[in-house]
Amino acid sequence: MSIATVSRVINGNYPVGKKTRQRVLKAMKDLGYSPNHVARSLALQSTSTIGVVCTDLKNPYFVEMIEQIQLVTAGSSLQLLLQNTSVAENERDAVQLLLDRRVDAIIFIAHHEELDDVEHITSTAKMVPVVLIGQELPGTKVMSICAEEEQGMYTLGKQLLQLGHRNVLFLGGKEGSHPTEVKLRGLRNAFALNNDVRLEVELTGYQYTAANVLEDRIAGGLLQWCTAIVAVSDYVAIGALNVLDANGIRVPTDITVTGFDNIFWATCVRPKLTTVEPNKELLAQNAVHAIMNALDGQASIGKVLVPSELILRGSHRSIISK
Repeated sequence: MSIATVSRVINGNYPVGKKTRQRVLKAMKDLGYSPNHVARSLALQSTSTIGVVCTDLKNPYFVEMIEQIQLVTAGSSLQLLLQNTSVAENERDAVQLLLDRRVDAIIFIAHHEELDDVEHITSTAKMVPVVLIGQELPGTKVMSICAEEEQGMYTLGKQLLQLGHRNVLFLGGKEGSHPTEVKLRGLRNAFALNNDVRLEVELTGYQYTAANVLEDRIAGGLLQWCTAIVAVSDYVAIGALNVLDANGIRVPTDITVTGFDNIFWATCVRPKLTTVEPNKELLAQNAVHAIMNALDGQASIGKVLVPSELILRGSHRSIISK
């Protein structure tokens, strides 16, 4: 039995007779043989590995996106190699580590926008396919897959108006950050034709603790004017629910709270969180398929927009008198 025949059985890249195939498989089982993937990757100049970079694994959104990416790749030979970069300065090192491990491509589930430049991303995209989920790099050729966050927040804003809300606090996010700017733009566009709307903005970041600013807001009379808190994410919104509860403020009886991302925990808190679903499954599918197409030599996709959906649950209420 030749080495070529064994290789054809293992790789499935050439027809092999049924009896021959069975003999090879039996011999492999008897010998306890398993393919040497490292050697195979050296021969093929491919590791069948996608690097995944995220910025904060404490945020359930990133965990759920990783899960969705894994589900998409599960039926293929592709494996994932994860790097979590909670500190912005570590992002460049994380990318270099993935390149040192000879990954075939890299998916960013967001990146640290506070970095001075994105050369580590753009230069990497010249070596291997790179896809950025949830953000874009205007003026570059880096592929991006984004939810229609602006439209999702616009729909949420219109819903709040229909419920009678005219005094709103936007909570979380960062100035100049793409996810923050598009959501604020959608919310402001929703309120644009209503001159009686008061929208205040607290850009306190993306962490769970971003909601701690509500302590001072409450002490300063938040409930005297605000009827709805629109959080930049579910992670921040859940933090807000905690702060409000600690201060004896009932949701939604005393105030409405909404989020964005539709993470699993949005259905576990009480009340269940009204939020926007960015369609994480479709984001992951588009990102992985873009990578696979690029690896097959197909042209770059540029930018893809994925529709978002308003999810109404129990953390909002109408304040219109009947």
